[in-house]
Amino acid sequence: METKNDQVYRNPITPEERSAWAAKKQNQRDMAYSFIESQTMHVFSDPKNMNDHLKRQAVFGKMGVSNVLLVGAQRSDARELRSFDEWSKRDRTVMRGEKAIVILETKGEYTREDGTTRSNFDLKPVFDVSQTYGKDLRSKQYPPAKAVIKALLTKSEIPIEWNDHVKDAQYNPDTNKIEANQRLDADQLLYSVSREYAIADGADLFVAECVGITVCYRYSLMPEPFDYDFSAFQKKEPRELRNLLMDARKLYCNIYERIDKNLQKQRAQKQEER
Repeated sequence: METKNDQVYRNPITPEERSAWAAKKQNQRDMAYSFIESQTMHVFSDPKNMNDHLKRQAVFGKMGVSNVLLVGAQRSDARELRSFDEWSKRDRTVMRGEKAIVILETKGEYTREDGTTRSNFDLKPVFDVSQTYGKDLRSKQYPPAKAVIKALLTKSEIPIEWNDHVKDAQYNPDTNKIEANQRLDADQLLYSVSREYAIADGADLFVAECVGITVCYRYSLMPEPFDYDFSAFQKKEPRELRNLLMDARKLYCNIYERIDKNLQKQRAQKQEER
């Protein structure tokens, strides 16, 4: 490297250096994909691991399933991720010696020979808030359980009918309604109604249970424990299992976005009434 007139000139990158750089990046991506594969099988090995994954999905909201799996494989207790520069903009500094958490970042698209479009991915190093110090962050405030339930039921495409004879909630395809027991605790009601929304949207029972559990975790409510035989998953391929998680994520996002939107309207209405 040479300097002249305060300008920095770099020698051109040789083909060998470019090839070595590309090989290094590909090796890093391969390692990330390997993490995703192994973490998928870990998540589906028992109910506790699945619950842990769904908690992370709730914490990180719309983050893609593959990245949630990557975070779980590298730092399972992570709760807020940003790059080095992003933390700096928030007046926080990454502590010396902290190892970055690697996630996938979309970098454009490409067309395959069969004409289908796929996304290119690069690796993005991020750090959890626990790896930083500096300006205090605002603590997350959870809405009251009653407000969450009201937001869940407001302007729902599928009406709710109260029926004290059902155990918790049950979707009736003949009437396109969900019958729910009004005497349930808030966490049970949120879990079971969210589950039945997912079933009404075509989800099987396992995916629907994932949806109900994740919605509860998002609002700091305790869902029903998983009651499912996880041994059946051991015969499935990781890609097939991730598809189940992706289906659950999509339905979960649909529900929590509607809840958040209605919560925002509730807050705005209260402010107007003051």
